Amino acid sequence: MQRFSILFMLAVLPVMLHAQGKSYVVNGKLGPSRAKMVFLYLPNPTTGAVKLDSVPLSSDGTYTFKGSVEVPFKAVSYTTPDYNRIELYIEPGYIEVISKDSLINAVVTGGPVNKDFNELRPLIKPVEAKGMAINKEARAAMAASPEKEKDKAFREEWGKKINAVGAELKTVYRKFIKEKPDNLITIDALQFIVGSNPELAEVSNMFNGLGEKARNSEMGKAYAKELAALKSVGIGAMAPDFTQPDTDGKPVSLKDYRGKYVLVDFWASWCGPCRAENPNLLKAYNQYKDRNFTVLGVSVDKLSAKNAWLKAIEKDGLTWTQVSELKGWQTNVCKLYNVDSVPKNFLIGPDGKIIALNLRGEGLNSKLAEIFGGRGTF
Repeated sequence: MQRFSILFMLAVLPVMLHAQGKSYVVNGKLGPSRAKMVFLYLPNPTTGAVKLDSVPLSSDGTYTFKGSVEVPFKAVSYTTPDYNRIELYIEPGYIEVISKDSLINAVVTGGPVNKDFNELRPLIKPVEAKGMAINKEARAAMAASPEKEKDKAFREEWGKKINAVGAELKTVYRKFIKEKPDNLITIDALQFIVGSNPELAEVSNMFNGLGEKARNSEMGKAYAKELAALKSVGIGAMAPDFTQPDTDGKPVSLKDYRGKYVLVDFWASWCGPCRAENPNLLKAYNQYKDRNFTVLGVSVDKLSAKNAWLKAIEKDGLTWTQVSELKGWQTNVCKLYNVDSVPKNFLIGPDGKIIALNLRGEGLNSKLAEIFGGRGTF
């Protein structure tokens, strides 16, 4: 292992001299394995872009990835055809990935974030292994009996098992944060615990409870900005105005809805949970549309999916106004409302202030009944 490290340092020294600032170099060395190609999946949280790099594994088991990074973030590397994988953090400087055999057993070194991640890695590895085993078992069952894929009871049971693993993982993360509040990975651990639609008061308290080193790190400062953005579209905040083209290309502005209760609903034609919720939205709209309530749909579909978007509107019977720049996640309104997942919605009052977030199913029914009096029937 040490000999590999020395050889790597000598081999990449010229590259490292140019890898200052925001540049990074990932150099790997794998022992004998079935791997032929190495992939690096890069979901950049700063830009929202997702990139997949790939390089062939050389005859001596070495490979290299290069790029630049603004803020350290977690990436996934995997090999084919064996499909072994490992998580690592992309951060400025030189990162080394070395294994005596396959990628799954690799040791990752280089940079303060990866150093801290190595303290957490052995704690989450057995829990993540449970999740992978559950998914493998489910895929095998569906391969043996394809009808299981549409079996509601089978999918619910599968979901319960995966949710249990997720809950166990959150417990590990909470314990880790409590014991090592200055570890840089507590930022990502916190984000995993609170999810993509966090309760602002809870996450703010948890973030403020982290160590100064973690809060003042690049990742910590980036998350602090995200929390500030969340606050700007939290309950009680004035909903940011925006203008987007409707299905006919005509501009529609949120300010046009002032004086009404409007549910700004972020969705996409390809989003299964969004489409599953549409019948409930339709019932709510039909029940309260004559009582100063409406819905404004905002799609995060891309231009290439315009026809799919229009067909989804027609098929689901959505009669309220629909708008979209058809730029996917790069649409301006997603940035304004800090939307990085769908479905997501904001209930805005007649005065333009946000009064509720992410109302679905019975939650939407209850909130509208509370506003308009009586008990909803949908």
